[in-house]
Amino acid sequence: MSWLDRVTGRTDEKMAGIAMERARDAAWKCALEYSYTSPEERANYLANRDQKVAHFGYKVVHSKSKVVRAIMVVINMLETGSAKQKIELLNRSDDRPN
Repeated sequence: MSWLDRVTGRTDEKMAGIAMERARDAAWKCALEYSYTSPEERANYLANRDQKVAHFGYKVVHSKSKVVRAIMVVINMLETGSAKQKIELLNRSDDRPN
């Protein structure tokens, strides 16, 4: 049991579960929208989507909310490795299930 589990109990798992459900729903909606987009408009659709995601990320990282900033501090304390390392790990074929 980690120190986070001792402090929060199962609250962090419940919050993560809700966040994952919302992320999956948003990803599915995006996939459907993309599938209905004409091949000629897909690059524009993706550029627009990327811009929206970047703006959301900026708002989270630069939030004025003390709660959001506190959550970001905890996440940064628990996060290990760089984004590059995580991408390389995800791309390694030997780590993928058969």
